[in-house]
Parts: sequence; C-alpha cells; structure tokens
Amino acid sequence: MKIEAPGAQLNAEVNGRGAALVFLHAGVADLRMWNDQVAAMQGAGYRTIAYDRRGFGETEYDPAEPFSNVGDLKLVLDTLSVDKAVLIGCSQGGRVALDFALAHPSRVFGLVLMATAVSGAPEIEEQGDFKVLEDDYERIEASGDLNELNSIEARVWLDGPLGEAGRVTGSVRELFLDMNGKALAHVARTAERQPAPAWPRLAELTQPCLLLSAKLDWPEFALRDEMMAEILPDAETQVLDGVAHLAPMDGPEAFNKALNGFLTDTGY
Repeated sequence: MKIEAPGAQLNAEVNGRGAALVFLHAGVADLRMWNDQVAAMQGAGYRTIAYDRRGFGETEYDPAEPFSNVGDLKLVLDTLSVDKAVLIGCSQGGRVALDFALAHPSRVFGLVLMATAVSGAPEIEEQGDFKVLEDDYERIEASGDLNELNSIEARVWLDGPLGEAGRVTGSVRELFLDMNGKALAHVARTAERQPAPAWPRLAELTQPCLLLSAKLDWPEFALRDEMMAEILPDAETQVLDGVAHLAPMDGPEAFNKALNGFLTDTGY
C-alpha cells in the first residue's frame, strides 16, 4: 500500500492483526530485509508494519520536499491508527526509532535495535585492523562506480568485516544487491530536517530496550551497546553469533529468537 505524505508516497506493507510491530530498515536495504520477521511475527499474532523510507525501495518522493524521518514514522502510525508499537530497527532504522521514541515516548512500548546508529554518539576507537578493507571501500566510493560500490557494501555489511568475503550467498545476497542497488541509484534527499542528537538524552527513554549486535560486524557496535546499556534505564544487550550487521537477513532464526524473547519478557 501507499501512504500519502507531504511530497511523497511511502511504500508500506501491513499484515495481520494484534499488537503492532514496526520494522525500520537499514540504510543499505529496504522493507524487504524484514521478510522473515514479518512472516514469523504475523504468524505469532502480531500486526506487522514495514515501510520504505524516502530514498529507498519503492517509495516515491520529491527530493527537494522538506521532511523528517520522525515525522514520516508518526504519519505512518497515525494513518494506520496505531496508538503504540514496539519499534524494531536495524542500523539507521535504529537511529530513527530512537529519535522517534524521544520525540513521542507515549507512542513507543519498547525498542529492539540491531547494530543501531545513534545521533550524537561519541567516537569509539577502532577495535581491529581493517585498513585494507577500508581503503578498498574508500577507493571504490571515490570512483563513482555504483556496481562496484554495491559489491563492496555487500562485503562490508552483509558478510561483515570479521566474516569471509562471499560468506552470505544465494537469494539473501541477491536481495541485498537489489535493495542496496536501488538505494544507491535514488536521487539524494536535499531537505531532510534532522532532530537534536539522541545520545545526550538516552536516559529519558524509560521503555524496555533490547540492544543487539553481531559477532561478525564491526566490533564498535557491541561496545556502543554496552555504553548505551549503562545509560538507558531498562536495557539489555545481546551479541548474536555467526552473523553480521544485517542479522535479520543472514541469521533470521537467531534474530527472531531474540525478538520473541523480548516480546515475551515484556508481556507485549
């Protein structure tokens, strides 16, 4: 379905009935990264909501139209008559979830954040020697070759810097390349309104929060989760084995187990 927004039609998939779960995709993906979770959670009796942010997937938008991701998420919830939801975000999707929870705390029951980005977070010293990989990334990014950039982003974000190149194969890799290829080809958004940094305000978030990181991802994500858990009033951390940044795709069983555990423990 399409959800009308100022200067945009947000592509969304809404399934099932029951308590609402909102899935917020990473910056190298679109709503399809949550296919396994949508199927599992709909089967468990939840209402699942996933949508493509501006610049991703099948969402149509005017790149010069002023907008905010927090405003778009509120519009999605309002359009679908959702008073409160659990927000499940990966990477930049986690950042949107945190920003929204700070802006509209009464609309958020809880947060499940995978390898989350956080606006205003302090820099963490690099926890390994990734110079060759980083140099390749920078060289390809500077070249402007979108196909090569897509390939190395699959290496970095799907296989993981601590995983072997080509670790994730078949339909999952094909899906990543299609999602990220579309994101790379989209016209840049030039009028996004950014909220105030979230990091200085994390202590305001009283909702239960599960912070997930992955063994094959950049180690800094797990360290940041530990720092966040010391600030957030009600947070747990968990590291998933054998997966990387996009664990919902390359390790859906482990991710779904963690998500189910959170929903059960919080009584949602």
